[in-house]
Amino acid sequence: MENKTREKRQNVWIGILRGAIVLTCIALVIVAIFTIKEYYDTFSATYSEKGLYWALESENYYRVAEGRHVNLAEGHPGNASMKEYYGVGKYYEAAVFYYAYRAVEDEKRASKYREQMEAALPETGSLSMVKDRIHEQIEQFLAD
Repeated sequence: MENKTREKRQNVWIGILRGAIVLTCIALVIVAIFTIKEYYDTFSATYSEKGLYWALESENYYRVAEGRHVNLAEGHPGNASMKEYYGVGKYYEAAVFYYAYRAVEDEKRASKYREQMEAALPETGSLSMVKDRIHEQIEQFLAD
């Protein structure tokens, strides 16, 4: 009788230990999946929406333009809000070239980029408020 009780107790402990091992393995797999995802996101060649947001927020418009080029080159056309960031990048690039050609008095090329700025403005959507800040930033750079 004592043997049967002891055997039952051992079976219970073995069952608890097996359950703990299974749960530990499941937890390890979940942690591995999140680690791999985080690693991929960190070293991904593309710009996330959050990355573009922070570039815009810190007025690093060239990063927004760079993000647009990188994402499009990587085959990531983006969702509707990403396309607004792409529009800002497109507008910024055209504005930089517009001011550069205007500075060297090449009105023909400057007007070409002015048209590109006007064409890109609707693509900025709800982010169009940065237009004035882009102009201020470029003008300040040229004044220095």
